[in-house]
Amino acid sequence: MKNSILIRYIILSLYFISYSGYTDIYSLSKNFFNNVGDNRSIPDGVVTAIVKDNSGFLWIGTQKGLVKYDGYTYEKYVHETNNKNSITGNYINSLFVSKDGQIYIGTLRSGLSIYNPKNDTFINFKSKEFDTDSIASNRIDAIVEDSSGSIWLATYNGVDMLPINSRKFKHFQNIENDPTTINDNRIETLVIDNNGYLWVGSWNGLNKINTTNYKVESVYSIPNEVNSFYKQHVTSLIIDDQKALWVGTQKTGYAKITTDSNITRFNLTNNDLNEPWIWSIIQVSENNIWLGTTGVGIYVIDKLTGNITKHLKNSISGNTNFDQIGALFVDKDNLIWVGTWGKGLHYYHPNNSFLSVLPQNDLDKSNNITYLNILSMMFHSDGTLWLGTQNNGLEIRNEQWEIVTSNKKGMGIGSPLESASIRSIYQSNENDVWIGTLHNGLYKYDNKNEIIVKIDEEFGISSVDIIIIISTDDGRIWVGTNDGLFVSKLGHLEFERVTTIEKPLHHFNDAVWLMAKQENDGVWVATTTSLYRVLPGENKLRKIEISDDNTIIQKLFVDSNDLLWVSTSKGVFQQVNKNDADKFELIDTKLNLADPLKFGDMHEDLMGRIWSQNFVLDPENWTLKSFDDYNSPNIGTLLAASTAKNKKGYILFGGTEGIRIINPENYKKTVNIFTAPTITKIIIDDRITLVKPSKTLHLKPFTKNFSIEFVAANLTSSNIRYSYKLEGFDKDWIPSDSKHRVARYTNLSPGNYTLHIQSTTENGEEKSVSIEIILAPGFYQTWWFKLLTLISFFILLFLFYRSRIRKIDLRRKQLETLVDIRTVALESKTKEAIESYELLLDTQNQLVEIRKQAVLGGLVAGIAHELNTPIGTAITAHGQLEYDLEELESEYTQGKLTKKGVNSKLERLSLCAGIISKSLLRTASLITTFKKISNSNKEIENTTFRLDLFLFEVISTLESTITNSGHKLVVDIQNDINITSKKEAFHSILKELIDNSINHAFNGDIKNGVITIRLKAIDSNVTLSISDNGQSIECENQSKIFDPFFTTNRGVGGVGLGLHILYNIVTQQLKGKIECLSSDNVGTEFIILFPEKKL
Repeated sequence: MKNSILIRYIILSLYFISYSGYTDIYSLSKNFFNNVGDNRSIPDGVVTAIVKDNSGFLWIGTQKGLVKYDGYTYEKYVHETNNKNSITGNYINSLFVSKDGQIYIGTLRSGLSIYNPKNDTFINFKSKEFDTDSIASNRIDAIVEDSSGSIWLATYNGVDMLPINSRKFKHFQNIENDPTTINDNRIETLVIDNNGYLWVGSWNGLNKINTTNYKVESVYSIPNEVNSFYKQHVTSLIIDDQKALWVGTQKTGYAKITTDSNITRFNLTNNDLNEPWIWSIIQVSENNIWLGTTGVGIYVIDKLTGNITKHLKNSISGNTNFDQIGALFVDKDNLIWVGTWGKGLHYYHPNNSFLSVLPQNDLDKSNNITYLNILSMMFHSDGTLWLGTQNNGLEIRNEQWEIVTSNKKGMGIGSPLESASIRSIYQSNENDVWIGTLHNGLYKYDNKNEIIVKIDEEFGISSVDIIIIISTDDGRIWVGTNDGLFVSKLGHLEFERVTTIEKPLHHFNDAVWLMAKQENDGVWVATTTSLYRVLPGENKLRKIEISDDNTIIQKLFVDSNDLLWVSTSKGVFQQVNKNDADKFELIDTKLNLADPLKFGDMHEDLMGRIWSQNFVLDPENWTLKSFDDYNSPNIGTLLAASTAKNKKGYILFGGTEGIRIINPENYKKTVNIFTAPTITKIIIDDRITLVKPSKTLHLKPFTKNFSIEFVAANLTSSNIRYSYKLEGFDKDWIPSDSKHRVARYTNLSPGNYTLHIQSTTENGEEKSVSIEIILAPGFYQTWWFKLLTLISFFILLFLFYRSRIRKIDLRRKQLETLVDIRTVALESKTKEAIESYELLLDTQNQLVEIRKQAVLGGLVAGIAHELNTPIGTAITAHGQLEYDLEELESEYTQGKLTKKGVNSKLERLSLCAGIISKSLLRTASLITTFKKISNSNKEIENTTFRLDLFLFEVISTLESTITNSGHKLVVDIQNDINITSKKEAFHSILKELIDNSINHAFNGDIKNGVITIRLKAIDSNVTLSISDNGQSIECENQSKIFDPFFTTNRGVGGVGLGLHILYNIVTQQLKGKIECLSSDNVGTEFIILFPEKKL
């Protein structure tokens, strides 16, 4: 089942009581059901009705709406107050699928709904007090259809009939003392027989209506009549395949009425007061009828005798609601569906009858496995089953499933095997049973004399971990251990080690896990990765190669043809024939398997089929079936070597949570129950449409996209693959998994297409459906429009051609005239052009001169501005100086001069003198800088030199300046860089940038700064960078730092020409580039790139 529906295998521990008196291990095992959904997908786990529609979808009635299940998803339909097309009510009482595929839904108190799958809408009918054509009651408990297509309803106010293609109901109601009417208006159940009679079960017995002439009569319900249903509540009716009528009642048992009117009554219990309510009846097979009750589960009835053969009821503590059966339903694929009150929906697979389980944790202890982890098992020749457990010794059960371990002397409490882990059990003859343990060695049990003997080192076996035991026809016992292989001597209870032919004198101490014997005493032995053969009469191992050394051997098995099978991690190998015993072939290739087949323990049935824990293989036609196809019961982890086969052919496999039992006689090849894909939804231009066509989908012009969702309703298996192909568009099939069941196409050209959708089972069975898709063209995409357009195009082309020829001819004549005119004009214009060119040259020379003057003017203005400041300052200071001198002279002349006044005047005179001195020095500095500008534009001759050496010389002259400033210099210069360039330019560059870092980046506030000089050659260029970790240049100033007269330190002597001069040197003299990178917390870096001119 699908992961999305939370399937869990429920070994429901349905215990069944045998009424035939015969008991064997298979009849004691448990049937199992599969659970579908949960309490959210099926509200509260309450199921009131079940049907399956023509597309294979399951419809589930609940107390909280209608649920549709397609094997993957659950779609709920509930009543919507403001939607007239929604279902009429949520409490579903009954469901029925009509011949035309419509679904009839009867509710508890809301009337009738008819669901149309083609448009996903409901038509609703409710009882109206004064409308005699309306439905008689809003409670509808059963719905059937007669041969004419009319629908019959069991209501709480009689029987209603809705003729085909009508909306008016015909009523059949009780009229007191009128025997031609039904005997009670409270109708519970309906069924139509093969003769067209409608059988009606009411609260007062049985009625019969002729669906042709509408004659009504009360039957088998006369007071005081033998077996009468008078005053009895008839709850369920069916007609079986022999046309017999089965009647279920409330608290008065059940009955079978044959076609010759013979009626037989039966009770489910011997206590009339506790007789259960039979809620539903179904025929599940040729021989079996199931009765569903409210409170005591399901009774299985023999169809011929009417007797109870099994009672299926829940025995899990606290799970009593499984016994509350809400609905039973058998679909056309013979799946049996069981709806419960509170425990959801379950189904039973009819092909599962060959599989059953003996669980470990069931409350029905009489049928339980006592211990977990059955390590080994064996059927004794006396019919008892010997079970070897882990740490709990040996348990022996007889055919009645009674524990008889303690009945055997030496095997009960106090036995040396009481708490042993039994790894192997083997019966060598009628009397002797050999028991191998883990950690406790080998034991021999004399069944006749009831004596148990430990076989230890005294008998020649040193290992205490016994893995496997077999015997050969000569009476020798072969014992595989974790320390090699031992064999008994002929006629003696004494063992010797078996060695290999290759090393006969060396102990063979590999763990022996597997052994098998063939006729004439040939023995096959396997370790984890090696296969050996012991020839008849020998006791030496001969290694046989069947695959590479990395192959893990999992099982050895000899079939009825005396051929050896070897199951390995690389697949299953089979002996080719007895004449060439060492030759094997891989059967995986016969089965066309992509992955290696992994068989565990193997057994062969009477039909020659090979059974393992999870597979059955038929060598006759080389077909393989997985038990997963049958939703097999879970018994936990399967345990190697925990397997046995009895005389009846039953095969047992042990697991950590129970024992799986296989009855090959009941095996039938399962057929995957799935339908052809069904289109569930169509979305056109991202809008859901309710139209669900069966043949053709018409799309309007200009449709941009459409999606078609689909599903192959498969309610019991998840192994369905999908693919689709749009014929006329797709070249190949497009695969799709069960989670993405949608075909989507966009921007198709108008035309006719066919969408093929295919579903495939893992066994290769395919079913498909096709739908024609017609995308109508727009008017401009039609053939007639295209033809008309083409004709019009050629006509217009012809007319254009003629018009063009005329225009060309006229134009040719005009051009000839124009050429003559233009020739004369051209000669005149040529003369004018020459004169204009001469005038243009003169104008250009004037413009160049004007631009030079403008540049010079700008430079002069800048120089004048820069010089004006210090000179103006000096003049102002000089004026103050003259004033102070005059004042000093006046005071002296008037005799007012004092010592204090003289000192004050001298201080002011000294200050003015200082200002004048600084201004003159500033003026001199500016003049020097202006000279540099002039020099930076002068052409300096190139010289060839080692740039790295020259830079070191320059750095040495500047090093004291850096050291005195308190900062550190880091030099990273690449060696052997020979260039031809202007040598002195590099001196100016280094000096300017180092001065710039000291004066501006560190600016007196930053101590222990670092200035880094790097030089390297990359390809044909040389890169010189000078960086510091001082304060950064603000972003808005970075684009202006190379402009003349730009400075951020004008107040402290900055002129703003240093970097401008540097820029001129780099770009004009070195023909290079310079850029500045500056950021907070990092500092500033000047990068100079110039071409390297090597010798």
